[in-house]
Amino acid sequence: FTAKWIQNHYRWIVWKLAAMERRFPEQLGGRYLNYRHILSQLKGRYEKELRSAKRSAVRKVLNRDVSAGIPMILCVSQILRFKLKLPKDGEEIVGEKSVEEIRLELTDGWY
Repeated sequence: FTAKWIQNHYRWIVWKLAAMERRFPEQLGGRYLNYRHILSQLKGRYEKELRSAKRSAVRKVLNRDVSAGIPMILCVSQILRFKLKLPKDGEEIVGEKSVEEIRLELTDGWY
């Protein structure tokens, strides 16, 4: 595994554990998102992905091993907003119009 692999998994594990603490504050608040649990989750990811060669539904689609039409449940993990400047028809970009573009980052919850 690489530093990039660790960074990616660390990000998603922290996101998941923090979401669980927020959702169940009475039961998990302050006890779920900790160093020991993060390391345990990283080890589990390593065992599952690298040693057992198992992959998430999204990874299988991206690798074209299954159809993109397979049923799956996805979660919106981030909403990204961009301002795009569009030139007027036939003119240079002097009197610009801007349009907001919204992109969604999705996760299959594999982490």
